[in-house]
Amino acid sequence: PAALATPDCGKHGFLYTRRLRYHYVANGEKGKPLMLFVHGFPEFWYTWRYQLKEFGKDYYAVAFDNRGFSDSSRPNHVDDYHVLELIEDVREMIEGLGYQKCILVSHDWGGYIAWHFAHFHPECIDKLIVMNAPHPRIFKHYMETHFTQVLKSWYIFFYQLPYLPEFTDAVNDYGFLDEIIQRPIDADPKTKGKFTEEDMECYKYTFSRPGCLTSSINYYRRNVFVPPLELKYDRVTSPTLVIWGLKDLALDKGLNDGLPKYVDKVMVKYVDDATHWVNQQYPDEVNKIMREYLRS
Repeated sequence: PAALATPDCGKHGFLYTRRLRYHYVANGEKGKPLMLFVHGFPEFWYTWRYQLKEFGKDYYAVAFDNRGFSDSSRPNHVDDYHVLELIEDVREMIEGLGYQKCILVSHDWGGYIAWHFAHFHPECIDKLIVMNAPHPRIFKHYMETHFTQVLKSWYIFFYQLPYLPEFTDAVNDYGFLDEIIQRPIDADPKTKGKFTEEDMECYKYTFSRPGCLTSSINYYRRNVFVPPLELKYDRVTSPTLVIWGLKDLALDKGLNDGLPKYVDKVMVKYVDDATHWVNQQYPDEVNKIMREYLRS
């Protein structure tokens, strides 16, 4: 799709390490502070298109494809998607781009990675921004005590199955993407059409590539029903901003209630009408919240 090649978002590049090949899109002048974006599922670098355009003015804004997604390497084994591997990917991106620390911006599974990264590598984070992604310890406890969240998280159980999730997600021209991304955004009259048909073609092209569905679903298979990871540091010491779309169909607002137990300095900003896809549905509001926080 032509939208993936537009120079508006930045320049495409690859970072090669001893472990993997990472594809990324960078906007802005290298040497300015690094703002690194980590996406979720089912997404890829393109989910950050609005933020790349905005923050490339003042930062070296870089959105990369997580391992298993789009043009980054897709390891074959489920164990290759353990969160310890995923946080090492973030560290390699920061160092490979020539930096020691960054403003780390994340969404969904990217938030899961970023929360863990903050517990293991606080020295690499200037500020942490997380969008619609609960802290892992809070999510586990909340699932155990709130049946409403269990019902909303039905897909987590479904994704533990072999083969069937890949088959169902590919049915009807990858119709699950229409169902979980475009339909909720279009349900809001103020944002109907915000996620365009061209945007959808970019997503369908990405997830139709060989092995992409399996490698991305492996995040669920490897990291959900496992014992809690022993964290290097008990608390997140990096200044943290949580941006949360209140009309998220998959995650309760209450997941943010226990954040002070794990995070020293946290600010939570709600976007009342936004769904789970807050940074794509209401990019101007999200960018404004980010800018005000970064100036503080």
